[in-house]
Amino acid sequence: MSKQLWWRVIIIQALLALIGSLYYSTFGDPVYNLTMGYGLFPTMLGAGLPPCDICRYVRILLYPFVWFGGYALWAKDHGLARVVLGVSVVGILLEIYQYYLQLSGSEGAFCTSGVSCADMTVAYGGWITIPLLALVAFVVTGFAAWRITKSK
Repeated sequence: MSKQLWWRVIIIQALLALIGSLYYSTFGDPVYNLTMGYGLFPTMLGAGLPPCDICRYVRILLYPFVWFGGYALWAKDHGLARVVLGVSVVGILLEIYQYYLQLSGSEGAFCTSGVSCADMTVAYGGWITIPLLALVAFVVTGFAAWRITKSK
């Protein structure tokens, strides 16, 4: 695959993660909303899930990938792939830590706000949680960035 294609993978994955995290914060769990008959966009105030501290850090790391990818495609600046790769590694480590907190039920060092970082508000099948979804997003973007740095 060409570098341009890998940048598109990064952009699409980052957009999905961005839209997903904003949806959960604004409207809550989409599966719950649909099963309760609220539809995908409920009008209830306060229906969203407030992010924990680690989730806030993860958003800071993940959201710029959309802009990095767009700029890299426009300017053909493939050097940004190293930045995306480095940030992805940090995001992977944060999400592994948060997923561990969720599975163990213990509080983490970063969790100082009112929302617990170990809270499993959303757990599809008992193990697919929001941190696991973010971990997948970082793995995909990190792999794509690694491929960009390795291709000629």
